Amino acid sequence: MSENRATEPHKAHAIDQPSVWDADLLGRQDDAEFLLRFIVARLDERKRSGRKGSYVLNVDAEWGHGKTFFMNGLFEDILKAGHPAVFIDAWKNDFGDDPYTQVISEIEAYFKQFVEDNPKPGSETKFKKVYKAVKSNAGKILWTALKGGTKRASRYLIAEGADEIIEVVQTYTPEHTRDAAAGSVEEIEKSVALVNDNIIDAFADKKMREFEEAKQSLTNFKASLSDLLRVFEAHTGMHLPFFILIDELDRCRPTYAITMLERIKHLFDVDDVVFVLSTDTEQISQAIRAIYGAGFESKRYLQRFFSRTYQLPKPSVDELVETLILDSGVDQTLWASPGVKPDHVSFLAKASYHFGMSLRDIKQSIDVLLSLTTTWQEKGKIELSLMYPLIFGFLSGKNIDDLGQQGWLWRQAALLIDWVENDVGVFEGHKPFDQLNKRGDLIIEFLRRLQQPIYESLREKIATGSVVPTYTEVYIYGQLKQEYHARFSSIVRESERGDMLKYPALIKHAGNLRVY
Repeated sequence: MSENRATEPHKAHAIDQPSVWDADLLGRQDDAEFLLRFIVARLDERKRSGRKGSYVLNVDAEWGHGKTFFMNGLFEDILKAGHPAVFIDAWKNDFGDDPYTQVISEIEAYFKQFVEDNPKPGSETKFKKVYKAVKSNAGKILWTALKGGTKRASRYLIAEGADEIIEVVQTYTPEHTRDAAAGSVEEIEKSVALVNDNIIDAFADKKMREFEEAKQSLTNFKASLSDLLRVFEAHTGMHLPFFILIDELDRCRPTYAITMLERIKHLFDVDDVVFVLSTDTEQISQAIRAIYGAGFESKRYLQRFFSRTYQLPKPSVDELVETLILDSGVDQTLWASPGVKPDHVSFLAKASYHFGMSLRDIKQSIDVLLSLTTTWQEKGKIELSLMYPLIFGFLSGKNIDDLGQQGWLWRQAALLIDWVENDVGVFEGHKPFDQLNKRGDLIIEFLRRLQQPIYESLREKIATGSVVPTYTEVYIYGQLKQEYHARFSSIVRESERGDMLKYPALIKHAGNLRVY
């Protein structure tokens, strides 16, 4: 069986086992419980109204907004509720040509468990019979596709000569179908001849027969799958519908994702079958337009595959950051962040927003920050206004080594024109102040000061007397002064530079421990 999961529901998720939802940082469990209730109730309504066919629910959220975690939690809830279910990671298998093979193999593996668990070994139960019928009809559909692919390749290569055709068929035909393919090779050798009207007519007749055979195979497959579900419910005591969860569809090759949707619509349109797909619908729409053209109405095209779309609500960044930090047990006294009354959680959440981080970016960046904090040995505190965006830059593949005016962080900070904070307070020896300060300017000023020795930077005058300095000036001066005295006490070290210049190298070490 593949890395996808066809979990035995009677053995999965015992009460004493940890739940996926134990790590729910975004409050997604309520969404999953609602959706499960909705789907089961909606299918009951469809039956009463006489509507037929499968039900397809699209779970829509941007990349990095917790779709995979949600799908894992929903899968757990489905199994706990006593429904049969399989979980498929589409992206892990999109190297193949036809997703039908991926889906049917997971379905087959799931039901095979219950055949093997038969309390009467060797007995030909009704469940076992319909299981074999599904397997047989599924194989016929797969073989029809294989034959079509082989014939298309043969027709394309006939002009190149029989030898080339024979080589292609022998080379690319799977081992378990080579006996059948050998017959095709012999036919090819005998039939490379003048194409006349009789041959064309015979070919047309054959294609029509194959089309009718394919239609009949599909009808038989749907009927046998429907029979299997009915018998399965009686055989196991589990409750329909049968859920098929497909995750990471938006990460697949566009052609593979489209084919998956087509297969779901045409091959698995069976009563009491529910597909739950997770997609970034906007992203997959753009991928479809890239194939069919900019004027193609890709969103309308997608709508015909989905019975409903559920938009996962965007989570609170503050809530996510706070949970990640509190759950870690990290020593926050090793951190420093701007603010008259420092609030590290609030600062990190705002930085995440203004630097345009996704939820996945935030989780990865916080994790690297926590790893750095765990191993921190420097004298000064970790300056979050520099460290956190540099971590994000590193994880995004940017060059974070250059902290000068041409470097990534300096240029990004210059764009943060909307990140303005109202700093209100009283600095020692100065009048009360009430200022609006750009945090981007604070980052740039920090970087400017780091270009010179720390002692020289501290000798720069801060406005005194009747003139109130900016909060940015005083904060940076205070942090550099704290680091200098922690490292050198009162000794004059004119050439030493700030430890913050080490941040890029430290981030690269901690970044090797990142989570995905």
